[in-house]
Amino acid sequence: MVRGRLLGRFRRGGRLCHLRHLGRWEVLATVHARAQPHRHAGQRLCHHWPDRRQHEGHGAIPGQADVRHRHPHPRQRCRQVQEQQLRPSPERRWMPPGGADGGEEGPAASAGLGHGYVGQNAQRHGGRRPICRYHQGRRSELSEMSRHPNAPSTMDTDAAVRRHLPHVTDLRHHLHRIPELGYEEVQTAAAIRQELDRLGISHVDGVEGAPTATVAWIGDSSRPCIALRADIDALPIAEETGLPYASTHPGRMHACGHDGHMAVLLGAAAVLKDIEKQLPVCVKLIFQPAEEGGGGAARLVEAGVLDGRFGPKVSAIFGLHGWPALKVGLVATKPGALLAATDNFSATFIGRGCHGAYPHLGADPIAAACEATLSLQQVVSRDLDPTEPAVVTVGIIQGGTAVNIIPDRATIQGTARTLTDGARQLVRRCIERRCAGVASAGGCRLEFEWSEGYPATINDPAMADYVAKVAREALGADRFIPVARPSMGGEDFAHYLQAVPGCFFLLGVQPQDRHEYPSLHSAHFDFTDDALATGMAMFVQLAGGYATM
Repeated sequence: MVRGRLLGRFRRGGRLCHLRHLGRWEVLATVHARAQPHRHAGQRLCHHWPDRRQHEGHGAIPGQADVRHRHPHPRQRCRQVQEQQLRPSPERRWMPPGGADGGEEGPAASAGLGHGYVGQNAQRHGGRRPICRYHQGRRSELSEMSRHPNAPSTMDTDAAVRRHLPHVTDLRHHLHRIPELGYEEVQTAAAIRQELDRLGISHVDGVEGAPTATVAWIGDSSRPCIALRADIDALPIAEETGLPYASTHPGRMHACGHDGHMAVLLGAAAVLKDIEKQLPVCVKLIFQPAEEGGGGAARLVEAGVLDGRFGPKVSAIFGLHGWPALKVGLVATKPGALLAATDNFSATFIGRGCHGAYPHLGADPIAAACEATLSLQQVVSRDLDPTEPAVVTVGIIQGGTAVNIIPDRATIQGTARTLTDGARQLVRRCIERRCAGVASAGGCRLEFEWSEGYPATINDPAMADYVAKVAREALGADRFIPVARPSMGGEDFAHYLQAVPGCFFLLGVQPQDRHEYPSLHSAHFDFTDDALATGMAMFVQLAGGYATM
């Protein structure tokens, strides 16, 4: 529709540059009511209006009245101002995450991220439907009106983050120098507790089964409580970054960015402590050991860090992870499954050993192990629904001690990744059945072990929407990326999400001037300092706005 319209014999004042969401009859209604207010002083039909129909809410309407919400047709009721939106045009069409057919390949697609709007307006709208010109300027006003009266503003948060950032950066470098494995994080826990003491934040040192865990809280414990979590353990990797603050512990490294997670949470704690009296909620800080395979989250949940045995009872929980596929300043997540369940298996084939020159005298477990490895590649392609994401990988084959001896036994070990409980149980049955079939055919006996790992990380839809809302308001509309497809990696944050609603989100750590960045668990990976401010702002705003979500 054009911005102006000649109104023919009904026009008053010539061409009217009306709003884009007004049609022809709405324009006529506006002009008629403003030009002839005396026609609408009573309750009878208007004899001076096309089709003799009275305006909605008729009565005395002053000439300067704003009647943009009035329609001449009673059955066409206009929605409130903030709900008005343009119909998507062909060049501003909405596509589902990843596009209608999976999306085009590109940086976002390769990272497993959605595209939102496609076309020339994608960057401007940041994946949201645009609103009309009249309401565009009211977005920030409406957002601020919906905030809790005591919630910290984005401007205040930015200033506080900048004030604490130099110290938080130095703190991350210190934590990076002292990496420790799960449940061995003695120096790391001491550094965390020292920082909490410096900030004047109460904390509990150690819980049952996890002596290196630290739980703290900020704010009025009588108010609703949300939890923010950071993992603190490192990996058994020899660092090769060459950084001046590289690991001082041989064979140990923060190759998964947990030093950054700790620094972000401690930095957010500093900001939250500054505005403690303004907080609409109580904030619990969870510094969790042994995420890397040690099941630290499960132990903390069992110990009662969420149910009120350590500080107030938690209503919701949020956590983040540095993500090398995302640029610094970006945040990404999705409702539902974000990360996979992680299970491991071991299959040992027990045969009869013999000389390699006379294989007919024995039962070869090496051949059975190799055949089973190939057979397991068909679990995903043939045993599962093709639309069900899953991964089965054999990472270890062991057997034999000499080139001319057929051993008594051979073992394969691998991992299975799934997103649903149904697929998880089906994959387990299929792996065991295929291994048993191969062993029987080769004259071997099977010993099968299944080690259940972390469950799938399932974000609560309402909490995921809240994270997206906070990211757009605190960072900017184009700073939030909706994740199109789950990752088949795993996280023990899933145990918290099974206990209380919450959301786990991804924080970009790829420098703006880099097109590639070392992956997680690489000897060359380092959590980018420039990502600290974004993580701190997200945690602070998630706490500050939770009461109004």
